[in-house]
Amino acid sequence: MLKLDPNSADGHAGMAAALSDQHRSAEALEEYKRVAAMNPNYQGLNFNIGLEQARLGLADDAIASLLKQREVADDLDTENLLTEVYTRKGMQREADDARRRAAEMIERK
Repeated sequence: MLKLDPNSADGHAGMAAALSDQHRSAEALEEYKRVAAMNPNYQGLNFNIGLEQARLGLADDAIASLLKQREVADDLDTENLLTEVYTRKGMQREADDARRRAAEMIERK
């Protein structure tokens, strides 16, 4: 049995990723929230929180998390997930904007 250091953001992030891979989004989200409490600037944290929120159908929360992620890094995955969540909510203008941002990122590569 693997023991998790309760004070390790990396440990909780690893546990969250493992839970996410097992499609245990509610548990993964709780682990990511523990990471946020320890280190709110943890790399990719807001994307991962947004991903789990989207999987749980928490669209408004997912959008908020993904917009926080957008503030710290331009990321194709963030824009693609925002496009998906906005589309599910019927927010076509916002989905189109995220899609445009993703296309611009691809063109820059």
